[in-house]
Amino acid sequence: MRREKEQRALFQLIKSVLLEEPITIEVEGLDWKYLQQLCKYQKIDNLVSYGILPLQEQEKISADVVCAMQKAQQKGIAREATQYFSLQEIQQKFEEEQIEHLPLKGAQLKKEYPSPDMRFLTDLDILCQKEQQGKIQEIMESLGYTLEHGGGHHDVYVRNPFMTVEIHWDCSTENRELDVLLEDIWSKCIRKEGFAFAYQMPWEEYYVYMIGHMAKHLKYGGIGIRMLLDLFVFAQKKKDSCDWKKVEAYLERGRLLKFSETMQRFLQQCMEEDESFFEGNILLEHIVGSGAYGTMENHMGARLLKEGGEKKQIRRTRIRLVLTMLFPPLEAMKELSPAVRRHSFLLPAAWIWRLVTKTIFANRKGREALKSAAVTEQVDQMDRVCRAAGLYE
Repeated sequence: MRREKEQRALFQLIKSVLLEEPITIEVEGLDWKYLQQLCKYQKIDNLVSYGILPLQEQEKISADVVCAMQKAQQKGIAREATQYFSLQEIQQKFEEEQIEHLPLKGAQLKKEYPSPDMRFLTDLDILCQKEQQGKIQEIMESLGYTLEHGGGHHDVYVRNPFMTVEIHWDCSTENRELDVLLEDIWSKCIRKEGFAFAYQMPWEEYYVYMIGHMAKHLKYGGIGIRMLLDLFVFAQKKKDSCDWKKVEAYLERGRLLKFSETMQRFLQQCMEEDESFFEGNILLEHIVGSGAYGTMENHMGARLLKEGGEKKQIRRTRIRLVLTMLFPPLEAMKELSPAVRRHSFLLPAAWIWRLVTKTIFANRKGREALKSAAVTEQVDQMDRVCRAAGLYE
């Protein structure tokens, strides 16, 4: 079923909410249920509720859609309050223990939204110094967090009911040139007012990091509408205060300048064009279908595209990927299993446990991953999407 009308209405609602303008959309024949479900899938239902709920008295919006949007707004406000006070709590402890820290991603940008709860945060991302890892773990555990897994670029802490905190050791975007530029981010960041050990990225570096992060997600699973909203808010609130010669130089070195320009232009078209723009647009279809976090099919297609090279190599690469999913190497299993991290000889037992509980018998996502690895059509699809986004020439 064609959904150009609803998709255009969605971007009009988003634009009105973010610019705090009167809501004017063409509502005749609009499928409100589909719109609500799409917003939920994209994790933007709280933000869009600020546009839909004011229309409920004058438009024929079903009670179940209104109720779903009201709940989304209430949950969003509650979630924001919990995350706000949790961040304050962590920062207070970090200040007391002299832990240098830099909140990343949405934690920095959400205050630029009309209301901070409009920017859904899956978790709190905080950059810290690797040499303070042990001290940070003590602090987090004293606050009731449990280390879910560590190693690699970040440690993940959880605390019920829904708090997840990722402590990062670098600003990795998996773009070698950008990562080199961001290696010395501590020398560039600005100390936050009222803090001795809390910092904030300059907005130029923030934009570069945001574009690098977006490109990584697009290449390895897909991006949702939520990432586009950060781009829109940044353009509205921070673009004029940035040194764009510096930004463009960064992006040129990371070979992401064309991607940045393409996504800015694409976003402007989403906000302003008529329904014809939404018909058969491969990039838009990909973003709408990717949800908030991307899909396993996109992820596997991207990995095959990256690692398989020419089509004749795809079959061999596919077999290798399946074996890697079934039997991750030791270093990967150390991140996934605290037991293996402590005792490497438990690796074979951990493989068996993973096969039974995570991959084949009990985990739908695991089965989907194995199935996706056998689909080569997705390789061509991901190639077309990346080219449309300006990632490849």
